[in-house]
Amino acid sequence: MGILFAFSKSATSTALDLSEIALLLFGVLLVVGLVGEYANVDRWKKHVKVFEMFVIIGVAGELLADGGIFLFSRHLQTIADGEIANLTKEAGDAKKSAEGAADAASRAKAFADEASTVAGVAIGKSKAAEDASEHALALAWRAERYAAWRTISDKQAGIIVKHLASLQGHTLNVFVFTDEYVRLYRRT
Repeated sequence: MGILFAFSKSATSTALDLSEIALLLFGVLLVVGLVGEYANVDRWKKHVKVFEMFVIIGVAGELLADGGIFLFSRHLQTIADGEIANLTKEAGDAKKSAEGAADAASRAKAFADEASTVAGVAIGKSKAAEDASEHALALAWRAERYAAWRTISDKQAGIIVKHLASLQGHTLNVFVFTDEYVRLYRRT
């Protein structure tokens, strides 16, 4: 039986087919031998020994062919069982891999959803900051237009600073608007 394990699936299948053909041929030889032995024809009675040999060879051949069919069938079944076991293992591995991929895809989707939410919040805050900046510029422009006609000379500024001397120790911010820029003076 050890030599059978060296046969491939196709070689074993071919050997099984040959055993089945041999069984059929030895069966035909057995039938010819039996007919020749029991026939009541005189010309066949001369060859009775040949027909007896046909029966013996037919029975022995059928025995060997049946043995081959049994062994090769069993070996094919062993090969098929091994293939099924390998396919089952591969299917299990594929299932585990698919489950892992599905889990990774689920985590990636969760991260993408969270990133989308954060991006939406950031876009909202950016828009709000842009709106606040535009509003502040508009207010500054209005304030500049409102105060542009009012001007204080350097002499008037000196008088104001002298009267505000009583606030010494406190910070006083004075804005001076000009056509070119706004200057901030800190006086204490």
